[in-house]
Amino acid sequence: MMIGMRYPFNLSEPLVIPRKKISTFVEAGLCIAYIWLCWDMLSERLVFGIPVGLFFYFLVKGIRHWHHVIRISEQGITTPKRKLLLWNKILYCRYVVVYGRYTHVELFLRTSQNYNETILLDDYFCNHRELRAAIAFYSRGKVELESKEEF
Repeated sequence: MMIGMRYPFNLSEPLVIPRKKISTFVEAGLCIAYIWLCWDMLSERLVFGIPVGLFFYFLVKGIRHWHHVIRISEQGITTPKRKLLLWNKILYCRYVVVYGRYTHVELFLRTSQNYNETILLDDYFCNHRELRAAIAFYSRGKVELESKEEF
């Protein structure tokens, strides 16, 4: 923590929230298991084209998602879908913790153009304090991060 600073982290650069590596490793493990299954099918001379084609489809699809990040900057919030939501269009942000059978954390964004974006934060390294400070800092106080718990 820096002395005399209002925020205990560096806000001179945009806040980039990367995807957790563990989810990347799980997806890579599933791909390896799929290759092993296809190899086993090849040894028995079963259908070759469909499993290998599906593997390459999911591999390419997975690689595109591995590098998606959430970026909070002076312009606005860039979602994992690579859509930039400008600060003057965002009405509010809500940090929602949903409890239940499948507990998860969401970032809910609503814009003035009736566009809603829900980002699941479970797959990202997200610090609630950094997120709150970055949203308040970059939006210049126009947008605040509300916290909500749902059961």
